[in-house]
Amino acid sequence: MKRLKKLSMILLYLLLLCLLLEFSLRYFLKIRDKASFFDPKTIIYYYYPELKEITETPISNNDKFFDILILDGSALNDKWGNVKSELYKQLEGTGMKNVKIYNVAVPAHTSLDSRIKFEWLKDKDFDLVIFYHGINEVRFNNCPDSFFKSNYLHYLWYNEIINIVKHKEIKYTVIPYLIESLKIGIQKKFKLRKYASIYNPDPEWVKYGAKIKTSSEFRKNLEQIIKLAGLKNTPVMVMTFAYYIPSDYSLDKFNSKKLDYSKHRSPLEWWGNPENVKLGMEAHNQVLKDVVSTDTYRELYFIDMNNLIHKNGKNFDDACHFTQEGSREFASYMIPVIQKIALSYKKY
Repeated sequence: MKRLKKLSMILLYLLLLCLLLEFSLRYFLKIRDKASFFDPKTIIYYYYPELKEITETPISNNDKFFDILILDGSALNDKWGNVKSELYKQLEGTGMKNVKIYNVAVPAHTSLDSRIKFEWLKDKDFDLVIFYHGINEVRFNNCPDSFFKSNYLHYLWYNEIINIVKHKEIKYTVIPYLIESLKIGIQKKFKLRKYASIYNPDPEWVKYGAKIKTSSEFRKNLEQIIKLAGLKNTPVMVMTFAYYIPSDYSLDKFNSKKLDYSKHRSPLEWWGNPENVKLGMEAHNQVLKDVVSTDTYRELYFIDMNNLIHKNGKNFDDACHFTQEGSREFASYMIPVIQKIALSYKKY
């Protein structure tokens, strides 16, 4: 009896220690990353703050509003162009005044970021999801084959993100998540593992960008988004990535603003060797076409934007960002498709 009582006291003591540790670690995440104490998976807002407001907003396809989600990098980001405002303006001009656009496009983000964001928002009932990617993960090809990792884990950013995503138990306990976070942090601090730079390609590795290694990952992310949308019969709009590279392109001419661009915002060298960047964008565009031609999802809509938009300095600030006029033309090709989908929802 005494032995049983002693064992019970030990177990109770250990339980209290675990609870104290759990509470302390949750408070640590609350202070460091502004995660909710009672819902620690909201640590994802530290990485994707654009998700917070949408997560807290009721979105239903049974109301009068036509809700659109935009998944992209900087090309459709509100600070890098005017596509969103043009969509509002042009749709209103057709009589669609019930549109709400939720834009989670963020500079440097890739198809993997968009997949993770859409998985986070899976409980939201959007009327349309727009997928527009093609250039940002081209940068990830600038490494040897042996260094390249699936889920882009040769980048620190994705190690940290995937660590959140894969620890489903985080809503119950943060301990396993933080143990792995500590491991990642130690590797980073003491340089025990090499990571590629998410912004500046290693000059010695740029040559490796000639071999496009991202196509299968790009396809996997797109197919997962389509599959997830299909669970709710949510329409998905997929567009080829539109780019413009003048025939006389060079970094010197770009820096001196002597090319057929408007603002000359982002040189191709941000993503790698210009020829390799073009190869990567073409490879990703081919993936988009292949997926659209083989996927059986009936609510999949395709726009070959790269072949539609006029390639000139009136439309492009650089290889992939649009001027006001370019944003207007870009949006104009989307309007008929959006109208068609809205009609099927009886929201137009």
